[in-house]
Amino acid sequence: MCTNRFLSGYSSDAWSIASRRNLQRLWQLLLSRLL
Repeated sequence: MCTNRFLSGYSSDAWSIASRRNLQRLWQLLLSRLL
């Protein structure tokens, strides 16, 4: 149970970080196209 919770928490954190990076890249692409 503890290992599963740890893995789930770690995966969620990694996904959140990856999503943030993807959002930043998308914003940069949109801004570059608009400008």
